[in-house]
Amino acid sequence: MNDETLRNSVDEEVEMCLELAETIDNQHLVSTACHWKGIVCSHFGEIDKAIVWYDKCNEIRTKIGELGPILNIRNGLCYDATCRAMYKRAFDLENGIINRLLEIGDFASVTDTLKNVAYALFYSRHFSEAYELFNVIARFLDIFNMSELANSSFLPSQNDILVFKSIISFAQGDFIRGRINHSNIMQDVDSVTKEDYPFIYYIEAVLSADEKQIEASEAFFEKCLKEFQDIKSKLTHKIVFACYEYAVVLDRLAIKKSLKNI
Repeated sequence: MNDETLRNSVDEEVEMCLELAETIDNQHLVSTACHWKGIVCSHFGEIDKAIVWYDKCNEIRTKIGELGPILNIRNGLCYDATCRAMYKRAFDLENGIINRLLEIGDFASVTDTLKNVAYALFYSRHFSEAYELFNVIARFLDIFNMSELANSSFLPSQNDILVFKSIISFAQGDFIRGRINHSNIMQDVDSVTKEDYPFIYYIEAVLSADEKQIEASEAFFEKCLKEFQDIKSKLTHKIVFACYEYAVVLDRLAIKKSLKNI
């Protein structure tokens, strides 16, 4: 079955479900059909169309008010907004329901939601707030024994959290804390998830720059960018973030020569 045949087949099934759900006025099913319409569009690269369907699903589920389905769609929308560097939208999507998280016993979904808020804060450079939230997430991962789920879910690992905290420490000028975090990361570096692993080379670049090993620093930084590019195009926001933060760190260290090359 080729892509066009598959697309037509899936579209017909989902459209039939949507029409039936609207006919019997079952808003739960309507929201699910909208969600699937978005999934289909996303799978075939029609991102803007997908967001329209996802937003419609979110609107319906928000009116229904059941927290589980709301978290499901908003966590996906938040991830997409973060990948598009729409950090305020990402934050607003989750912040609107964060005060209801105690209503649900699905701690993985709760942690995923907190992670999305932390990422929105982190990439928009609200570092102090992000750092505090990363500490909360780390405690959740430990208390509910969820660290081992990182490679099979959207949850971060404990080492992912340390990676982000290291970057924040460097951005705030605390190179000692950043080095300590880096040392702890390297004891179990393989637990860093694939999408965030290139930041390891960013950290190495910063540490080398701090030691005035400029050529080594630039080599590590170039490897960081290449690794992000090799993973998938959705990580463009991380490349932009890394470039900006590297420039800020070099400026802090008064390394002007490398700064011109970024």
